[in-house]
Amino acid sequence: TLEFSKNLAKGKFVLKCVGALVKHENKILVTKWPKTMFETIPLAIPPQGKNLRDHLVKHLKVIQLHITLEKEPIMKRLVLKNGIDIQRINFVLYKGKIKKPIKVQIWKSKNDEIISNLV
Repeated sequence: TLEFSKNLAKGKFVLKCVGALVKHENKILVTKWPKTMFETIPLAIPPQGKNLRDHLVKHLKVIQLHITLEKEPIMKRLVLKNGIDIQRINFVLYKGKIKKPIKVQIWKSKNDEIISNLV
């Protein structure tokens, strides 16, 4: 997890992400990253100064997830540590609902180590 986020951060001390938090029963929707197969909530790393919600909506279309997002976001901070390696992640999260189900949906328990910090 730490190595994955450090790679996404590309040397930045704080990784800034925008993501969709989609809940169903006691689970959270996750997606797999193509190269690593690492599972995360649907998220994107927006360019500085861009509208975060618009950037996330475009990203969700690209990965073919049909999700309706709420207007107001939630801010969450996560700190990953392993010895002296530290990675801070600032999440701007939008709660969402699936508009149109897709064939392959991956749901993780809310009790998952990382996901439980975002809920």
